[in-house]
Amino acid sequence: MKELKDGHVPSELRSKHKGQHLDVGLEDKREEAFTPPPPPKYTAYSGSGAAMGVVTGVGLEVNKDNGKPIVDESKPKTRIAFRFHNG
Repeated sequence: MKELKDGHVPSELRSKHKGQHLDVGLEDKREEAFTPPPPPKYTAYSGSGAAMGVVTGVGLEVNKDNGKPIVDESKPKTRIAFRFHNG
């Protein structure tokens, strides 16, 4: 900072950019109130999506008497468990 205040290119920059012409300036803006730049304008995504797989799920009918899905006993079955972060 002292080299900048004195109007010289800092030694770190001189050693990094040997043989190149460098101009460095320093402006004291401590007396000015900082105003943040405005946020960028929102632009909605206008592209298109692509599925990474084929959706083959089939919805099930629901037995209105007990609220459970109707199961075809001739088809293979599995169990699904849902585990939430809070147990």
